[in-house]
Amino acid sequence: MRIYIIEHSDIIVWRLVELLQGLECAELVGRAMGREVARRELPNVAPDVLILDMHIVEGRGFEVLDFAQRLAKRPITIALADEPSPEYRAECLRHGADHFFDKTNEFAGVRATLATLLQARCTPPETVQSPAPLRTWQGK
Repeated sequence: MRIYIIEHSDIIVWRLVELLQGLECAELVGRAMGREVARRELPNVAPDVLILDMHIVEGRGFEVLDFAQRLAKRPITIALADEPSPEYRAECLRHGADHFFDKTNEFAGVRATLATLLQARCTPPETVQSPAPLRTWQGK
């Protein structure tokens, strides 16, 4: 699963990368600190999951959420913020976030959500038994 992070804090990015390291099938495909780099890169890298800090350096997180909704391949979006109010959470979900977590109190939820998404998308299909090989006639 391809994951793209938009976050200005190196500490938070480091924590997210640490979370990803323990998850099989997770691949970090890019990182941006602001809106313009994200707008340039997202259509090209086509991530399955977008982890977005709502308080980015350049622009507003809501602008990026709106942009992500219009991508040809819409990523599953995880919004992160330091504002745990129900109103702010609802606003993020209205703009297209699939998940919302308060960075301070709910960071463990990011890992749990990623693990669930990865399990659903990266589990190989049940092994289908092949029929016995055909025997060829060994005539004389």
